[in-house]
Amino acid sequence: MEAVNAILDTYGEPAYAEMESGEKIFFHPLVLHASDRSTSGKRQALVYCSSNARLNAPIVKEG
Repeated sequence: MEAVNAILDTYGEPAYAEMESGEKIFFHPLVLHASDRSTSGKRQALVYCSSNARLNAPIVKEG
């Protein structure tokens, strides 16, 4: 939760994207994102692909 609070302190409140069935959205690897529960009652699918450069340091370092 420390990392989430650091992001909120730096960038402010989140933005919301409401989408229609069948629409797609792509995020930069550093964008913190989530979704609410589906209310459609239909089956959902997710494809998650990620890559990260070695020079891409985390916002909050452990230790």
